[in-house]
Amino acid sequence: MALQEIYDYFRNYDKNTYQVFACIGNEPSESEISAFENSI
Repeated sequence: MALQEIYDYFRNYDKNTYQVFACIGNEPSESEISAFENSI
């Protein structure tokens, strides 16, 4: 999937069906991501 297709999806997704949000200020740290990657 091209990056443009992803942008288009999020500009036009059904807001009544999906909730898209960001973790600004509460995003996982690099060490948390590494630990998750190692666990899977």
